[in-house]
Amino acid sequence: MLRFFVGNGTADNPNAGILLGNGHSYTTYGGACTTGACDGGNGGLIGNGGDGFAGGNGGAAGWFGSGGNGGAATTAGGTGGRGGSGGLFVGDGGQGGSGGTGGGTGGDGGNASVLSFFGTGGLGGVGGVGIDGSPAGKSGFNGTPAGPNGPSLARPARIALDLFLNGGALLGLQSGYVAMFARDGELVHSTTAGYADIATQTPMRLDTQFRIASMTKPITAVAAMILVEEGRLGLDDPVSRYIPAAADLRVATSQTALPDGTIPSVPLDEPLTVRDLLKFASGIGGNAATSDLDRIWAANNLYAGSGSLATRVDRILTAPLYEQPGDVWRYGWSADVLARVVEVAAGEAFGDFVTGRIIDPLGMTSTEFLTAESPRDRLATVYTQNSAGRLVAVERPSGDSLGWTPGGSGLVSTAGDYLRFALMLWNDGTYQDTQILKPETVALMTQPAVQSGVLIDEGIEGLGWGLGMAVVVDGDATATFDRTGDYWWSGFYGTTFFVSPTTGLVGVVLSQNQPGPYSPTPYVVYIAQALAFFGL
Repeated sequence: MLRFFVGNGTADNPNAGILLGNGHSYTTYGGACTTGACDGGNGGLIGNGGDGFAGGNGGAAGWFGSGGNGGAATTAGGTGGRGGSGGLFVGDGGQGGSGGTGGGTGGDGGNASVLSFFGTGGLGGVGGVGIDGSPAGKSGFNGTPAGPNGPSLARPARIALDLFLNGGALLGLQSGYVAMFARDGELVHSTTAGYADIATQTPMRLDTQFRIASMTKPITAVAAMILVEEGRLGLDDPVSRYIPAAADLRVATSQTALPDGTIPSVPLDEPLTVRDLLKFASGIGGNAATSDLDRIWAANNLYAGSGSLATRVDRILTAPLYEQPGDVWRYGWSADVLARVVEVAAGEAFGDFVTGRIIDPLGMTSTEFLTAESPRDRLATVYTQNSAGRLVAVERPSGDSLGWTPGGSGLVSTAGDYLRFALMLWNDGTYQDTQILKPETVALMTQPAVQSGVLIDEGIEGLGWGLGMAVVVDGDATATFDRTGDYWWSGFYGTTFFVSPTTGLVGVVLSQNQPGPYSPTPYVVYIAQALAFFGL
């Protein structure tokens, strides 16, 4: 059912989900097309059309997106495929495919919509070369562009984004949203929608605080890289240098327990390193509960019970690792173990180091680790859907870590504060006049250290992992209009940030909804992220 609404097209089902996703581009025969001309899949309402193959037409975009390119003819004298039409409101038409050798006619370029605020018609395909004295084929017609006197792109894109977020709040998908975007270092749009607290009718404000959950992880990574720059920590240092319990780690050879209840395991091939923790290729698990090994990790739950960061990390490191460290990306508690490494290497509490070296220097005055004493007057209430689909307040959010400072969660922040952090990364380690990292360090963090497998279990394609955040390795495969080289991450309660070096766009979108059996995945924040690429 989810694939019906959200998702990229595939070779077997080339059309994208009706709401969000790119149509499939055929580059060879397979799936639903095994012979003849293969038409590219159509994009969702927000999505690009896929490219055709062997003279197939390019897929059409939805409301926002570009049409796919027509496929070049592969038969003698064959006609190239027609370019797909651009989005109804924003987007370019696709290029026509070239005609086949022997005088084939080039395909027509796709048109931009007559309603489009912005868009260029696709170029017509080149006619095929003549053979045996025959003339070359005619080139296809260029697609028509959007009207030259239409309104500017920026204002309609912002209106569409605001309407979309307000619609999400009115429909009860989440209680509300705050979003802020910068282009080339300058704030270009900020918006709020819905309520921070429904019962008191407190509206979302730009200074509303949110539990940002896993958006804490990139901050933890930056903390570690500060120490690397200062020579107090090495990327290839063994973790056991800072956490003695890591010296005794073993690696499971099966996730199924033996009759005596133990997991079969072998010693480490190589020591677990700081780099492995940053890559999330450490073999460290989380709180999944499917296999016997999962249940051992879940029983040692980092976020359950009491104790300091040191006590909790020592506890989880008694379980066997899932695989030998180094190559396989696994979403677990790597960032929390990294936080303990930072704590030891820095010689001060992790929370104090993060506050003193990142939060305070960047002027993130509304960002802190949540404690029992933290003021709550600006903190958004966490909601979840009940069986009737209605939003109900969550009394004890599952990710709260009162009294200790994990590296994988725990911070509360505002859209404006986190935008400062994201702009620091975009600007090669410096925000305004404050340098947090060197440019070469940011470049290292935002290059893919793991090339594939990131979030693949959730049906998300095109992502690798740098040192502390996701990196787009194939922009055509993602469903949110990320460009190759963009980097981003999200949080458990429906928060996300992204940095797009190629476009200069940096954004933060925040909501506050705890996943549950009746709560949908917070696709609204990702769709808002996609919308932001159209003209903000």
